[in-house]
Amino acid sequence: MSKRYILYSVAYIALVAAIAFYFSSQNFTIQAFGYELTLPVAAWCVLPVAIFALFSVLHMMFYGFKQYLDSRALRSDMESFESFAKESFLGLESNKEFKTPLYTSAVSVLRALNPLNSFGLPSFKNEGLQAAYETFTKVRNGEVVELKSLRLPKTNALFIQNEINKAKTDVKHALGVLSSKDELPSALLDAAKKNAVANADYNILSKTRVKFDFNDICVLLERLGQKQIQIAGDELLSLLKTEGLSSENYLRFAKILKKRISPDMLINIFKKLRLELPIASEACFYLLYDLQMIDELRELLNACEGERFERIEVLLFLRDHGKMEKADLIYNL
Repeated sequence: MSKRYILYSVAYIALVAAIAFYFSSQNFTIQAFGYELTLPVAAWCVLPVAIFALFSVLHMMFYGFKQYLDSRALRSDMESFESFAKESFLGLESNKEFKTPLYTSAVSVLRALNPLNSFGLPSFKNEGLQAAYETFTKVRNGEVVELKSLRLPKTNALFIQNEINKAKTDVKHALGVLSSKDELPSALLDAAKKNAVANADYNILSKTRVKFDFNDICVLLERLGQKQIQIAGDELLSLLKTEGLSSENYLRFAKILKKRISPDMLINIFKKLRLELPIASEACFYLLYDLQMIDELRELLNACEGERFERIEVLLFLRDHGKMEKADLIYNL
């Protein structure tokens, strides 16, 4: 480009000189500070153009040389960066130095995202980049950050993780998540449910769209026993009728509840459960034996045609032979 510019400049200067000489072949004298200079009129016309062309060429040469140095530094940094990236992923300390701002920022980002995190906290010259990294770090570490100013979409991974962090620490927010009709990520719903089950009032929790599982019910029953929440008899019955539970699950519920609610209420609930959910029968028998309601237990067992409950039968056999064993000896729940 510079070669063609010089060629065109020389051609342009020659053309200006020819035209000026064609119209006037006389000389012109300039006097200044006691000096005088006489040149043809054509030379005076060409001189400013020639000086401008000279400085233009020098300007282009300077920036061309500067671009060459920048390009050389960029190529050098690119090679160093590849080595640095390899060392970083291997958890090795690197002494690579970089000359260009592009790779200086890239190195700081790579250090921040290093899977082994062995380089300490990075520092960015760019304030926006530094703020973004601090936000990312806080959210990753489980903190709740105000993200409204960033205008992140609700499907953004950082936004979702921040919502999960908030759902884990703020019961009201967790209940709000569980009450939302929007389609939400399962991880967010799980975090909200875990916090709400462990800390929220049952009357409010039961009005959300939460679906309890075995572990959730165990937590609620423990809280009921510690008088952290209140669950009416019909509500407790409805809770225990949750779908997907097994016979062993009901036995576990029975063991938790027998020390937390009155025997009359407990037996009444499990008798109703047994009628509606035969899978809860053994838990009912377990409670009857534990409360020494043996006659009623035998009556209910005799009514179970074709179905055997070996653990209960073993306990009754031991009792009939003078060994009053506790139910928990066999039911290791």
